Amino acid sequence: MAAEITAALAAADIACVLLRFDPALSDRDALAAARRLGPPVQKAGAAFLVANRVEIAAEAGADGVHLDDAAEFDAARRRLGKDASIGVGSADPDDAMTVAEAGADYVAFGRFDDPAPVEPAIELLAWWAPVMTVPCVIAGAVDAASAKRLANLGADFVAVSLAGPDGARLPEIATALGGG
Repeated sequence: MAAEITAALAAADIACVLLRFDPALSDRDALAAARRLGPPVQKAGAAFLVANRVEIAAEAGADGVHLDDAAEFDAARRRLGKDASIGVGSADPDDAMTVAEAGADYVAFGRFDDPAPVEPAIELLAWWAPVMTVPCVIAGAVDAASAKRLANLGADFVAVSLAGPDGARLPEIATALGGG
């Protein structure tokens, strides 16, 4: 996966790389992967976040963590500190507002590992973008047309999975967003 990430960083204007783990992966192996992938991502100028494993993020020197559970936000902030980037995925507008008000650096709608189109997240985006200042990430299956539509609707960032079909479309998605 390191080669794919390096190629993606060279091919597109990428703000952040989120390392997600199989839940069955041991902490030792997760830490090794994070230590291996983090430095080249950071050297390329992108933020390096670890999904859901706060201790791995801290030990690996990641820039922060992405949480799928809003209830973990306060503990993550205490552990990682005020300078860490902490984002939270949410399908619930109330949870999203709560973590935004608590200091989340971004809120994500949709699922990073979901091959379904991003359409369900668009309703949340339409509600969020005009009233909130905390950046919004939209995740799900993305192509160039949907990425451009999401940006026009107010998404601050669009998540593209290198592991899925989106990864092959990364250059055209970046071009559609004006960053390729």
